[in-house]
Amino acid sequence: MKERVKVGWATKWLSNRKYLNEVSVEGKISSVYFKHLGHFDSYQNEVIRSGNCITLLSSPFSIKIESFWKLHFLEENLRFVFFTFNKSFVLDLIHHIPQLKPFELAGAIQLFQEYFEAFSITLPLENDEELQWCMVKNEHLKNDPHFEKMYLLDKVNRQTLLTALLSYAHPSPPVASDNLDKTQPEHSVLFIDMLNTQEGLTEIDILNRIKEYLQKAGFEYDIFQNIGKGEGGRNLYGLNPRIEAVFNKRKRR
Repeated sequence: MKERVKVGWATKWLSNRKYLNEVSVEGKISSVYFKHLGHFDSYQNEVIRSGNCITLLSSPFSIKIESFWKLHFLEENLRFVFFTFNKSFVLDLIHHIPQLKPFELAGAIQLFQEYFEAFSITLPLENDEELQWCMVKNEHLKNDPHFEKMYLLDKVNRQTLLTALLSYAHPSPPVASDNLDKTQPEHSVLFIDMLNTQEGLTEIDILNRIKEYLQKAGFEYDIFQNIGKGEGGRNLYGLNPRIEAVFNKRKRR
């Protein structure tokens, strides 16, 4: 059984007054109408629609592209901010990954793997009261379906950024040209060209050679002869049944 968190009424009042707090992304600010009414589920939607992020702390945060990957900012954001920014900002962040120094890249990967979701930390009981109360709020919001979108978007954005970091840190090795599949020709080749040899044979010579091999194999029909057509263009002699009959005949031998 979890030990009951003891938090003073003043801390609860301050934290509940700002139950959800907007984190501005690149200076954008959402309407606070629903926030003042205490409709925090609707306020959450306002913030997400603006492409901003969310925290449970009363302290103001802000996110900018030029400072996002600085490790001391990144750690704080990963711990206490729900990454609800939009796809365009995610793409901007990924675009800046090649500019990271090796220690920044390694540090970012470590931080993303350690803080896989906002407020996923374990706090000692002597920690500050507001943070303790935010952990209580977080557990409550997790069980409220009205805030499912916030948690899902945070998870998707974190996983997307971590995947991009890992892909850049450990790129797939290029496939050597010697290992490429060479079973397919690089360009279209006619069947008759594939049968051609260094002997200078004509096409007629090659066709006759094919007929000779077919006769040796016991194939009794001349597949190169013209076949008469009946009404509607149908085959008078039924080539398909003849071929099937040949194979059946060979099976009986």
